Amino acid sequence: MKTTRSLLVALLLSLLGSELLMAQKASELFKAQIPSDWEVLDEQYGDLNKDSISDAAIIIQEKGEGTGEYGKRRTIMVFFKGKDGGYKLVSRGETSIMGDQAGGMMGDPYQSMKIIKNVIVLDFWGGSRDKWGLTHRYRFQNGDFYLIGATNQGGDGITNYNYDYNVSTGKMILTVKDKENPKKNVNETKIVKQDPLPSLKTFKPFSTLTFDGDVSF
Repeated sequence: MKTTRSLLVALLLSLLGSELLMAQKASELFKAQIPSDWEVLDEQYGDLNKDSISDAAIIIQEKGEGTGEYGKRRTIMVFFKGKDGGYKLVSRGETSIMGDQAGGMMGDPYQSMKIIKNVIVLDFWGGSRDKWGLTHRYRFQNGDFYLIGATNQGGDGITNYNYDYNVSTGKMILTVKDKENPKKNVNETKIVKQDPLPSLKTFKPFSTLTFDGDVSF
């Protein structure tokens, strides 16, 4: 029993070490495509095109104070990994990631990037007295990465809102709860189609998807 358990532990450690090594090598490879005055902000690995091979998504940003409208310019790059172990750049978005000063008094709005069920999930958070939180979900389809879902939630603690948009189907659910005046509560569902879907390459938070009633994603 001890021998079997030891073998299993050794195998797990070996696999973990291989994954870490691959990640390190991938980071070194990406450096060739990163300008000298830019740096890696985040990198995540996971299957993005349903071929059971771990792909990569990285976010880079300007070093120093930055030259963008809201501080540091940021770019997301997505790489597919081939069977030969090499990575190929398949998509690049230069406006999809908010700058480090776009969060208002809350500071840098960037929270995280995850790869969940073949989908890139990006989270942002910001505001002052009124807080807001954005989640964007991108999936590879029809040869590129497109926004398939978006959520905007926040408020001031008295009036709070949650806007959830299934961009793929067009279903948008708008919920507003006012603790002081329940008559102002909103619970509305509507269909707003996007054709074509917004792409990772050109999407801009709070700008690309803006609707009547101050609803934006």
